[in-house]
Amino acid sequence: MTGLMFNTNFGLFLDSAETRCMPERLYMGYPLWREIRQGDVVSFKADNQMMFDLMTGKRITKIVAARQGDHVRSDSSGVFINDERVAVRHHNSLENLALKGNDPININRELLKGEVFVLGVLPRSFDSRYWGPMPEGRIDRLVKPLL
Repeated sequence: MTGLMFNTNFGLFLDSAETRCMPERLYMGYPLWREIRQGDVVSFKADNQMMFDLMTGKRITKIVAARQGDHVRSDSSGVFINDERVAVRHHNSLENLALKGNDPININRELLKGEVFVLGVLPRSFDSRYWGPMPEGRIDRLVKPLL
C-alpha cells in the first residue's frame, strides 16, 4: 500500500497489490480518536513480530473482527468468532505460506486484553486467520474505504 499524507494526521492510501485483502483500492486514514470497535476498518504498520515477518514495514488495512473477550477459533475448518463462522482459509494462501516454510497458527481461546483479530474480506486476504491475534496497540489509524 502506498500513501500520500496531506498532513501528519490524515492520508490517502492506494492499495496497488496484485492480491488484496479488501475490495477497495483507495482509502483515507485518519487519527485513532476513540476506542477500537469490532467492525472498524483500521490500519497499522506491520513489524517483524507479526505476519510471519513477510510484510514488515508495510502499511496494512484490515477489519477488526474480534477484540478482548471474544472467543476465536481459527483452524483448518475455518474461523469462528463467538461460535459463528466468519471465514475460511484459502488454499492458495496456505500453499504460499508452506513455500516460505510457515504453517498457519491455530487458536481456540478467548482474546486477552490488548489483543485483536483482524480479517480482510477477500478470500486470499493474509490476516489473523493465518498469523493469529495481534496487539491492539499496533493500530494507529482508523480507515475509510473510498473507491
